[in-house]
Amino acid sequence: MLLDKNIAQGKLKINDQQLKYNSNGNFECVELDERKNSLQKYYLENPVEKYVEYASPDGTLENKQVSLDSADTFLRIQLHPKTKFIALRELEKNSSSKEYLMINAID
Repeated sequence: MLLDKNIAQGKLKINDQQLKYNSNGNFECVELDERKNSLQKYYLENPVEKYVEYASPDGTLENKQVSLDSADTFLRIQLHPKTKFIALRELEKNSSSKEYLMINAID
């Protein structure tokens, strides 16, 4: 669910690190035009899947994945001039589904 948006003038610095989130379980944010054709894509880390490091009983450090019920996150993007909607979908390795989890109008 989109809780808030802030549209401001300006340009963002290019972030090459953003492509590392183009992987299974993360999210793809897509800018859509008025006919819901894709204009630009951005990728973000899944905010409800976290990896935590902890000390095991024998004193070694281990990692485990924790799934949260919910989490807040934000996305800062440079909007294409023709963007009318922002859509979000989860990237799934073994799925051909292109269904969006949500589509929000940009006013």
